Amino acid sequence: MSSRAEENRELVIRCINEAKKRRQAAMECYYRCFNSTLFMYRYGSLMSVQTDYHQSMEYSIHDDEGNNYKNVYQDSDILLSPANMLTETEKGVRARGKIPEYVFEDPVVIDSRLNNFDGKLITYRINEFVDTVSKKYPQIRFKSIKGSYQDGVNVYGNLSGATKTEVYDKYLFSAMFCASDGTDASNLKSYSVSLKEPDVPLFEAGAFDEIINNTNLALRSYEGDLKQYDTLIIMPDALEKILKLVMSAFLTDKAVLSKKSIWTEKLGQKVLDEGITISSVYDKNRIVSAGKHISQAGIVNRDALVIENGVLKNFCLSYDGEEELGYEHTFCDYGFFSMEGGKEPYRKKLAETESGLIISRIQTQGLDYFGNLTLMIKNGVVVENGVEKGTIGTKCLKLNLEELFNNIAWISEEIAYSGNSSLPWIAIDRKGFSVH
Repeated sequence: MSSRAEENRELVIRCINEAKKRRQAAMECYYRCFNSTLFMYRYGSLMSVQTDYHQSMEYSIHDDEGNNYKNVYQDSDILLSPANMLTETEKGVRARGKIPEYVFEDPVVIDSRLNNFDGKLITYRINEFVDTVSKKYPQIRFKSIKGSYQDGVNVYGNLSGATKTEVYDKYLFSAMFCASDGTDASNLKSYSVSLKEPDVPLFEAGAFDEIINNTNLALRSYEGDLKQYDTLIIMPDALEKILKLVMSAFLTDKAVLSKKSIWTEKLGQKVLDEGITISSVYDKNRIVSAGKHISQAGIVNRDALVIENGVLKNFCLSYDGEEELGYEHTFCDYGFFSMEGGKEPYRKKLAETESGLIISRIQTQGLDYFGNLTLMIKNGVVVENGVEKGTIGTKCLKLNLEELFNNIAWISEEIAYSGNSSLPWIAIDRKGFSVH
């Protein structure tokens, strides 16, 4: 373990010891810090290279009534002594509680090359990306492209004496772009991917190619009657947002423990289309983003099946939630999403689509525990007889999450790895949605 990681662990331990002196209730402490070197490109030129250091300390105190009080200190504020930071946090505490009896595992260390990265590779990948896009989509204009390398340390501790250390690193690439023909321009679109290694062209990472393609199509407006379209095609970035809604409505502590979730009594039963298999993933080789590998209970999270062939296998509950329900511990908490792909390529299935709408940019409204909600679609791409005809403006989509995922038309074999998820393109049959 690096000397910096050891120093951060010592800081957490000092804070925990200070809490013990005060006989504090169920106190937890997170310390996070990271270095980041950022390469900023604007309109095709390297504008700056910037290195930042950021740290934060989060204190959380629980009482007997289940209340949680939290304070977060940023950067220079951490120069306060542990005693002073605890005093500030205690201002919100109304009662004393018992220390939770967690069972802890050995500390986890996620491999890192702290401060050992290749800046030239970042600039090479960005220049390669710009060159590829300019040749394939000459009307695309980049407002900015960022490439950065980040490494950091997360340390967790609580009064039970447990400490967990997570050391991580990643490469992050993001771009903001639009399409322009010299007269008209589309709205700006942004997309980002996190990579363990930038070992593939950036254009091939995540869903960059298809998202840029859809942005390029935004210069062509479509004015047809959307109610005639039979297939809703959801791109991976939109699918990630929708799966988070599924998590919130059906699978988390708040939904399940209150028995408001319509899946509360359906563990082991079929709830979605048999073609759907979804996992909550923490595997560092598939999910690069840090911050969820160590749960709020100080336990190392693990990969777990949530839906297998449409059957509900696990909820995504906290350690405490599983304890309350008497479930075997899965240690999957609220993870990142991985969904298995289908058997045929996306472009082949798209070419077979008689009438459809491709969605990427969405906003959500009005989610309830039955899974009903409204999606606002921005710049959806209309497909007719396998051809992308152009984009629409903002449209309203009424749907029910359970119905949506029980009316699957097809799932692409391609998987987009964004660093936060690994998801395919999916198509929904007309029975699963209604456009207004």
